[in-house]
Amino acid sequence: MKILFITPHGGYTGSEILIWQLMQELHKRGKSVAWFSRKAGALKQQQQEVGFPNQFFPQKQSFLNSFYEGVYVQATGTLPVYQALLRYHREVKPDLWYLNTAIQADVAGIARKLGIPYVVHFQELISTFDEQKADEFLAMLSGATRLIGCSHIVQQRIAQIGFPGAALLNSFVDHSKIQVRQDRMALRRQLGLPDDAFVWLMSGTESLRKGYDLVPDILANLPDNAYLVWLGKPRDSALRVYVEQRVKHENLRYLALGEHSSDYFDYLNIADGFVLTSREDPHPVVMIEAAALGKPIAAFDSGGVTEFVQPGMGGVVASFNPADLARLMRDIMDGTLPVSAATSQAHASQFSVANRADDFCRIFNL
Repeated sequence: MKILFITPHGGYTGSEILIWQLMQELHKRGKSVAWFSRKAGALKQQQQEVGFPNQFFPQKQSFLNSFYEGVYVQATGTLPVYQALLRYHREVKPDLWYLNTAIQADVAGIARKLGIPYVVHFQELISTFDEQKADEFLAMLSGATRLIGCSHIVQQRIAQIGFPGAALLNSFVDHSKIQVRQDRMALRRQLGLPDDAFVWLMSGTESLRKGYDLVPDILANLPDNAYLVWLGKPRDSALRVYVEQRVKHENLRYLALGEHSSDYFDYLNIADGFVLTSREDPHPVVMIEAAALGKPIAAFDSGGVTEFVQPGMGGVVASFNPADLARLMRDIMDGTLPVSAATSQAHASQFSVANRADDFCRIFNL
């Protein structure tokens, strides 16, 4: 069976890095796979480093491009990216389209029209439902030959909308890429963090879904030696102004690191603990990465983290109250809740690309 994986952005998002790494493992095992990205995101820089066929459509976001696409649609009845996908389909000749993420109802519609079997891999929870048109979304699910969820809670939500039986393919990490090159304490000092600070770190987009707005309220409930560091690409938003102004005027111990793609694990490793502030997160890759580095986890009950965290790894609070999360963080800090780096690392080791490739091959009888 030849599978064409279709993804929306081709960037350094958790869901797309997962599929990119999974395809590398499948290719090494002699499985026939190909990749099509609807945009030329950051992963395009690695396209020469992989052995499987791949194509990135050079989609640009601009007024001029939108105008051009409007004219193109009027003339041809379709979008340039759709024509590029179909040309690539004819070149690759896949047996199956694998839609990475549940936000590609338009591509599913093309597949149904042409009689191409397709799979939908959910790497999202119900916030996705709010962003999709009902008829298109339900048609995408009804027409799929298989649905896949990245966690048990995602499987449950898919079933609750009327589609039971989704397969499970948990998120994972490529443990060989988790490499720390810089001295941890030296980097902390370089960032101005005191040696006796307990550093909590969150990695993700500065968004409401990720709980970025909760940072000041969490910090306000932590002791003076606690710092919260946010690792991720900054956004030009009023939400960022809100957080920064509160941090400044309330004298809170917060540090925004920005994006560090090349030395990401060096910065993740400066943490004493990982705090997942998300309101909704299906099965975040970063929690596996943090556990692989031996970091205890404190989180809201936001999704897959509840399934992932085991005794000795930290905890999850059954609310979205910042004071409750801060209480859990304090319990980890002062030893009231015992944690073990070895326990976290052993559990994280089960979420490997090799294990997930095994699961994938079982699901598709490869």
